[in-house]
Amino acid sequence: MSEVIGAVEDVAKVAGGSAGGSFIPWALLAVVVAIGAAGAFGFYKGDAMRAAQDSAKYAAAQKKADDAWQAKVDAQRARGDKIAADLETEKANVKTVTLTVVKEVPKVTTVYKEKAGAPSIALNNIFTWGFVRLYDDALDPSVKHDVSAAAGVPAGSAAEADLVRSGVSTADVLTNHAENAGQYADCRNSLNALIDWHEQNPTEKK
Repeated sequence: MSEVIGAVEDVAKVAGGSAGGSFIPWALLAVVVAIGAAGAFGFYKGDAMRAAQDSAKYAAAQKKADDAWQAKVDAQRARGDKIAADLETEKANVKTVTLTVVKEVPKVTTVYKEKAGAPSIALNNIFTWGFVRLYDDALDPSVKHDVSAAAGVPAGSAAEADLVRSGVSTADVLTNHAENAGQYADCRNSLNALIDWHEQNPTEKK
């Protein structure tokens, strides 16, 4: 604004020093120039202020969006970490149970009693190769299990092989069952963890 006042004063001096000149027209001209300069200065200053305000608002909105997105990512990561930790705990529990069961197998598969307090009698259950074949078929139906070679009969003689004593004991069967059950439990827990993850992080519909 001081520049405008200075310009008016300069114009006034020139007008006053002019021979036979009137000061009024020059003064009016100075006022017009001053008003125009002030108006232009105000316009550009206001435009710059609006631009700065818009930039600040955009930056604030962008930061808010970024913070919200980061919070969502952090929450999902925390849920994923918890599910993974819970799964590892379940796997450790399954392993402990499996080992405990396997250790107890000999105690319950070598002898038996007719009734409580009676003497122990040797347990000698016989399992044929046919039993082994059906057991394996139930575990993995996608594979055709031929026990002919193990039974010592010509290949393809399934009927004969099925009746041959296998040498598999009750302890073998129970131990194998415990190991398989442990693997099934691991798969079940993994599947449940995956289901939990998807339930907590549903796909957003657009």
